[in-house]
Amino acid sequence: KRTTSSGFWKVTGKDRKIKDKRGKGVEIGFMKPLVYHQGRSPNGVRTLWAIQEYHITCLSDDQIKYVICQVIYKGEDRDILYGNNFNLSEPSHSLAS
Repeated sequence: KRTTSSGFWKVTGKDRKIKDKRGKGVEIGFMKPLVYHQGRSPNGVRTLWAIQEYHITCLSDDQIKYVICQVIYKGEDRDILYGNNFNLSEPSHSLAS
């Protein structure tokens, strides 16, 4: 579930394969891009916030699976400092789908 009290994260584009550069170029994971929308689907308003979720696919079934997320703001740094285009909301408790 990728929702918060004031919006939701929407998957944008296709998953991108991540390949091992040291070995034979086998797929070891994928990256899933998401963009934050304020409001409720399908009428949410796209914001300048994005997340890239990195999933590892080369682990055996008995190993614990983790997702690493990189949060990105695509606006100007000063917008964050002065609160422009920025809405504080309750954090989501889980980004697991």
